[in-house]
Amino acid sequence: EAEAPSANWMDKGTAFGIEGSLLFRSGWRIDLGGSYGYSVNPGKTGLAGTGSGGYLEPGDIPTYRAVASQQSNAFLAYVAGSYYFKVPSAPSLKPYVGLKVLGSYAHNWKNYDEMNSMGTSVTESLAVGASAVLGVDYFLSRNFYIGASVDAVRYVYSYTALRPQEGLGALSANSHNIGALAAPILKLGFVF
Repeated sequence: EAEAPSANWMDKGTAFGIEGSLLFRSGWRIDLGGSYGYSVNPGKTGLAGTGSGGYLEPGDIPTYRAVASQQSNAFLAYVAGSYYFKVPSAPSLKPYVGLKVLGSYAHNWKNYDEMNSMGTSVTESLAVGASAVLGVDYFLSRNFYIGASVDAVRYVYSYTALRPQEGLGALSANSHNIGALAAPILKLGFVF
């Protein structure tokens, strides 16, 4: 009963990450970046009701199923190459275009503390993709800038495998995702 975590960062909401860049005088830039997400939800043992024979009489308390313990991890890493264009009338404004290649992995397990539970279920998802990036950086000083970028066109291939219980083979699925104007990013940058 594990939920399939998405390794496709197009499916994510607001996220924070880190990026390091090498800027060259020729106008080229190479970026390495990534992000990590972790969540854990504690479980709760189910509560037996007071009804008998599967029927509830007035005043009986129904049986409540256990809440599953669940844990999820997700990783994203990318490398990108971009080229800055010069704007003679605004030298602090640096528009750029580039290409980004990314990979991500997500893992989720879920376990119910119940007599009829069939063990821990596990889901894993892997995604790889590429995108054409459009962006702009504005240098407020020589060592400090703000910026924004968007993946103008993006393709992501995802593979997901679900093992519904221990000892069973994986159920798997593939997906292909194409997006436009995806993954808008706001940046605050420091140059060293």
